[in-house]
Amino acid sequence: MIAAAQDKKQIVSTNFNTDDIMRLVLKADSVKSHREQTKELAKQFATTYDGMRRLWEFVKKGVRYTADPPDKQYVRSPARAWQDRNIGTDCKSFTLFITSVIQNLGLPYIIRFAGYEGNPTQNPTHVYPIAILPNGQQVILDAVWHYFDSEKPYKFKIDMERRELAYLTGVEEDIKAKQAAVKQSIESFSFARATPGQIDLHLKRQGFIIHEIQRSTDAKFVTDAAYQMTLALGYTNAVNGIIDAVKQKVIDLALKVLMPSAAPFFFYVPVPDNNLNAKQLAKKVKQMRVVNFILPLVNLNLAQFSALVSNEIKKKAGKDPNTIVIEAKQGIRGIGSVAAIMTVIGIAQKVIPFVIDIVKKIGDAFKKSPAEQNEIVNSANESAFVSPADFEAPQHQPQQPPQNTQNIPAQNTQNTQQPPIDGRPPSGGTPPPPPPPPPAAASSGSGMMPILLAAGAAYFLLSK
Repeated sequence: MIAAAQDKKQIVSTNFNTDDIMRLVLKADSVKSHREQTKELAKQFATTYDGMRRLWEFVKKGVRYTADPPDKQYVRSPARAWQDRNIGTDCKSFTLFITSVIQNLGLPYIIRFAGYEGNPTQNPTHVYPIAILPNGQQVILDAVWHYFDSEKPYKFKIDMERRELAYLTGVEEDIKAKQAAVKQSIESFSFARATPGQIDLHLKRQGFIIHEIQRSTDAKFVTDAAYQMTLALGYTNAVNGIIDAVKQKVIDLALKVLMPSAAPFFFYVPVPDNNLNAKQLAKKVKQMRVVNFILPLVNLNLAQFSALVSNEIKKKAGKDPNTIVIEAKQGIRGIGSVAAIMTVIGIAQKVIPFVIDIVKKIGDAFKKSPAEQNEIVNSANESAFVSPADFEAPQHQPQQPPQNTQNIPAQNTQNTQQPPIDGRPPSGGTPPPPPPPPPAAASSGSGMMPILLAAGAAYFLLSK
């Protein structure tokens, strides 16, 4: 009924993040041999709502749920998931097992990556499939969750629609059309007129594209994912009616044109305080003076501004500021490498004029006094700029900053490292009552709790 596994283990990467896991899940979902492994099994299920209930119950009751360990992430083929059904597997392999059956049934479906904390600038921690019946009805098949056709309420999601034509033919024209749509959306995006949720997703999309362009050769995966984010963005004009045309133009000029060059000045802003030494913290204090002037005027919060800075620096240096700081602290990179990164980022004399230009243009548009603008401009000097010498400070120093680094909500002072997709959305609270209709098929199942992604961890593709 289900093909036997061959106990093969392929190490895909030993240095990865959540985007890598998402990419591996989607690539594994496209492997034709995985569909063959459940071809006979699929004959038991009809392409109806009740058929999907039986499929969900088959996996829910027949395959044990076990979270992957923090230092390894496994993606199992359907045959391997079935072989390990008494040992247990997690949401990634649950998803691939169910989608292989759905493929055999000839139904389109969605793979949903969901996050339960923070916002789309962070990473999803759970994945599950949604079948699309012939009548267009969507049926949620999360075998980790307690109820059929139900899901834990999420704070954000990334939906990847899977239709056979899209991933089997790889039509070049389709990829080009999607790339053009993404490009047009990015170019027309207005920070001034977007909602906070749209800004979050735009920054998530920007960070994803930067990361994948530097690491991936899979143009189709990058295009499909960016296109789905673009569809989810649902960008519409004139969302924020309180911003007039002049201010909108200035804000978008500052954040889209000037910020790519100004971002290195704000190097330490995205880095949690507890990752910085005393010298670095002192510079962050100075950088935050400029940030605190800008943020109330440009329709961004601190988390969004930090994501914007991180994206621009990663575009230049190949790594975000927090990664650079952590690797330097751990000795993964020597001071010479840090100096090379600083060279790529730029020198203070070239960066600071862009910071001053942002302050003055925004200050003028929002009628800030010359005295107030000059006070901020004076803070934007070389003493606040990151340098290789910052990384030479002793590592065992008091971790408290000489001053409070920010006077705005502190959500971004937390470490922004995200948990992997381990099959468990965050725990806490009691499950909601089963949604009517249909009546709930309550079953046992663990709570859902993310685990931190360990540095240097490995994840594996366990295949037939």
